[in-house]
Amino acid sequence: MRRRVGLLIGMLCGVMFLAANATAQKVSVFTRVSPSFADKYGIQVLGSGGTYLMEDLNEYRATSNHTGNSEDVQGGIGWGFSLLYRNNEHFRWSIGYSHLGQDRTQGSWTQGGSPGEIEQTVVGGEYYLMGSYLVLIGDALSLDLGAGLALYTANVDRSASAGGSFYDAHGRAVGFRAGAGLEWKLTKRYAVHVLGGFRQAKIDKLLYEDINNTTQTVTWGADNRRFTADFTGVFFEAGLRLYFSPGTHWFKL
Repeated sequence: MRRRVGLLIGMLCGVMFLAANATAQKVSVFTRVSPSFADKYGIQVLGSGGTYLMEDLNEYRATSNHTGNSEDVQGGIGWGFSLLYRNNEHFRWSIGYSHLGQDRTQGSWTQGGSPGEIEQTVVGGEYYLMGSYLVLIGDALSLDLGAGLALYTANVDRSASAGGSFYDAHGRAVGFRAGAGLEWKLTKRYAVHVLGGFRQAKIDKLLYEDINNTTQTVTWGADNRRFTADFTGVFFEAGLRLYFSPGTHWFKL
């Protein structure tokens, strides 16, 4: 895990270095001189999918699964949107939101002649700022290498017939995302973009209100360790981009 975090930090520092170098050679994002890129400003809508680690949710389900059926959290399908800002020929910023989808873990058992069931549902959100260095392959095709910081949120519900149910347990944590993508310009204003990457997104504290409206931390195991929601894993995005004409001066510095 430390190696993954180190790799992501290294990619982030690399992208920031490329941004600084490109900005120094071209037009600065802080100057009032506005470059006339046809795709300087844009918006994107996207669909996504990814794998989730979710070790605690799956391990908790496994310990409750004496006999019968079971189902692990493995990943989710989501959607999102982002705002795009290109401050020079080789660098673009994107600020956006990704809904990480809903998944659940289930287990059932029979003990002492009595059936039992447990179901846990998890849903997450990702708010990110990502910088991408652009490699122009041709008039219509470009490669981008990006990394950035993200704020991750999670909501977890548990329904257990043996007790221990809770609802709207929530938490948040700062993480990273990094990836490589391809953009294909369909017209001067429309483009499609695909991105594959990896996110580090472990939320190590979940809080909920009990029946007495007292805030509690979700714990489990004999040592009462914190229960986590971990969206760490690989992801894939595909989106449609709309670019505004160079005369559109919203966001102008």
